[in-house]
Amino acid sequence: MNENLKILPKAAEQHIGWLDIRLPKSAVDRLTEYITFAREKNKKELLLFPAPPRPKANRVTSWTLIDENKWFYQSILNQIINEYNKIFPRFIQNQSTLTFDCASTLSSFWVTVQQQNQNIPSHDHTAVFSFVVWMKMPVNGDEKSVYYFQYSDILGNIQTEHIPLGPEDEGRMLFFPAQLNHGVYPFHFDSERLTVSGNIKYDPRQIGNQNRIEPSQSTYEGLEFS
Repeated sequence: MNENLKILPKAAEQHIGWLDIRLPKSAVDRLTEYITFAREKNKKELLLFPAPPRPKANRVTSWTLIDENKWFYQSILNQIINEYNKIFPRFIQNQSTLTFDCASTLSSFWVTVQQQNQNIPSHDHTAVFSFVVWMKMPVNGDEKSVYYFQYSDILGNIQTEHIPLGPEDEGRMLFFPAQLNHGVYPFHFDSERLTVSGNIKYDPRQIGNQNRIEPSQSTYEGLEFS
């Protein structure tokens, strides 16, 4: 048989990913102020309303953060949202729940305090985008904290992307679709791990992007994407 075979390689296109960002010091300092305020507020509330004791191994603490004057959203997040939509346009095109354009909003914003042997199992969020910022990363010799993503490949197998973390990652941020499963393995030494997280939704009460800041207005010097 002398006919030439015509073989065309094909592969599933990956239309969705995440952004790896290094925040400028001014943004990290602002988040630190938010955490300090939330910690002090929590201490005062516990004096008035003591929480029932829980086993330490299960006590992953979180406090709601307040984005004063929407600084973090307007200075940092809006630029990242625009960047994500440019790099991964297929994702936002598939968010077809709404029939009209509306502005995004920071719908939830919190700090998580994770201690020795505490586990945060794989989960997702009910939102469009989520993010995590590592603020304090404990390390003990070669043992580091490990964050991970989980997703299905073209064969339906679960793939896990491990992200080891140490003090050099403080101020590092990941921005990703909220439906992407993620979690944190426990660390096994006496310390405290601090992360800031948040969710972004689209608010149908803000029709037509009236409150959206355009990229030219929201560009904040110092963000590093990788």
